[in-house]
Amino acid sequence: MSTMSNFRRRMFDLYHDRPKRNVDMTPLPDPLRAETLSGPYYGVQPLESLPISKMLDPKMRAELQERARKREEELRGLYAVLNAGCPINRLPVEILVEIFFHVQEADRLPKWLHLLSVCRYWFVVASTAPKLWKNLRVQGTTNLLRTGLRRSKQAEINVEISPLYGVSLSDALDILAPHVHRVRSLTLRASSPESTTAVGQFLESHTFPALRRFEGHLDRNNVEQTDLGVTFPVERFPKLEGLEVSRMHIFSSTPAFAQLRKIRVNTCVGKNPELTTRMLVDAMCQLRNVEEIELFDTHACDVGIAVVPPREEKVVLSKLRRLTLVMDAPVVKAIISNLVVPATTSISLAAPLMAETPEGDADSLQDLLPDDRSGFPILSQVVTAHVVSLPDRHSINGKTALTPGSAHASSTIQLSLDQYTMGMIDDAAWEAIGLDDFKDILRSAPLQNLTIECTFDCWVDANWPAVFSQYPKLAQLKITVHADNDGNTPSLDIFFGALDPVARVNAFRVLAGSSAEDKVVCPALESIVLSGLSAPNSRAVQTIVDCLENRRMALGKAAGPVLNTLSLESTGHQDVEHYDERRAVFESALSPFVANVVYKANDII
Repeated sequence: MSTMSNFRRRMFDLYHDRPKRNVDMTPLPDPLRAETLSGPYYGVQPLESLPISKMLDPKMRAELQERARKREEELRGLYAVLNAGCPINRLPVEILVEIFFHVQEADRLPKWLHLLSVCRYWFVVASTAPKLWKNLRVQGTTNLLRTGLRRSKQAEINVEISPLYGVSLSDALDILAPHVHRVRSLTLRASSPESTTAVGQFLESHTFPALRRFEGHLDRNNVEQTDLGVTFPVERFPKLEGLEVSRMHIFSSTPAFAQLRKIRVNTCVGKNPELTTRMLVDAMCQLRNVEEIELFDTHACDVGIAVVPPREEKVVLSKLRRLTLVMDAPVVKAIISNLVVPATTSISLAAPLMAETPEGDADSLQDLLPDDRSGFPILSQVVTAHVVSLPDRHSINGKTALTPGSAHASSTIQLSLDQYTMGMIDDAAWEAIGLDDFKDILRSAPLQNLTIECTFDCWVDANWPAVFSQYPKLAQLKITVHADNDGNTPSLDIFFGALDPVARVNAFRVLAGSSAEDKVVCPALESIVLSGLSAPNSRAVQTIVDCLENRRMALGKAAGPVLNTLSLESTGHQDVEHYDERRAVFESALSPFVANVVYKANDII
């Protein structure tokens, strides 16, 4: 944990868990000796020259009250002097304000205001420092907004208005209106048609010269299927850099998009007002300085119908670091086809297999990608991939290598067909996809690590020789096969037959003088981890032995291991004795070819 994080935590503990002080400094009586105490002093120091007989006299009581009042005023003065001598209060005011500011940053809720109750000095310092009143939040009351607007003076402010408990969003916006010229960040949440209208009127009727970030969230349960149409002209939003909205249509006028660094849209129905595919494509092409794009559930009213041909010159988003598109596949493809996305960008593309309309359906992951992939260089740089082809999920997750000396972390790409619609379709529709998507999408990738999760049918139908021959640099391979509804589990013959160079020579007539890479698929392969397959019988074990022995010869190795690791987690064992027997045969036969042989069973406890 960083030094600043430790400092913030200590200051948080200071005002949340500070010990309570005995203000009158009077020693507390021992509760175990209460029987020795008597009134009226009960153990405290008696007052001199005050007979007990005069204590009940009204005149004497009035004198005592006045005397007590003066003593209390004197004590407050003494405490103020003592407080001024505390080490933290001898710091310059600017440093104390900075300490308070870091406490405030560590606490999203306005509990930092407890600092004002510690002492009078802290109250004055915190109340008169505009820096501490720049982050204003409205929920159950507008008091903090009113107070903060005055105490922040002319400083730029960050305002969040999320009305609760009967607070009117319109009233809060009226309070804020005279100060919009210094609003740096604005977050508005509306939960009713009236408050939604107020948001629209507020944004359209004011100029925001200092606004850099706007976040607007409207009621996502609006059954009327309408969005709030809002525009952000450069003349009224000259410094706007970030937009995060839900249930807002912001694509009808996009001049300000050229200055955006981040845009996030979460749900746009696209019906009223209408949002077309062309609008979305043109808007994305305006984002030349953007660093993050996130569009979720953003629907075009003409999905799959409108034809939006790619531009002759694609728009290069050179600063883009993150791209996330979760929407109908034809719209995703239309957007991507017009952009050049740097290989350093982390990408996530997702679509439903069955959209709201048949025109938005996706048949495979390739429906998400442009026909011309020159603007998508990350596909040719993936070194690690995780492929899933199951009845409830079909996806490819890839990762590029970390470039030595580069300031960028390794990039990732995620492609998936949305799984929440899976209960509406036949599993067979998924099985037809198989591994063809993966093989084509990453056809030029220098894969080194590959993980596959698939079904029994996918394992059987896969063209394993074609898969392996495509990735000569593959070193780590892990495959998990899920049994089908009938409990079928695949055998090992298909897999190791595809890795056997002799079988490859016979099948593809590889020339005798060819290189090892031509004779042996995946010549760099070091580790194989398999799970969910049938327990190997003697014939299957011999198939594996033949494969590894032929690979050793083709690679020119006289002796020694061909693989560092071969791990098999299988099923189909009759009992523990049968498992022990299969394991002994497996380990004994393969140990001459594999440095680390692992045999497990997932059906034996």
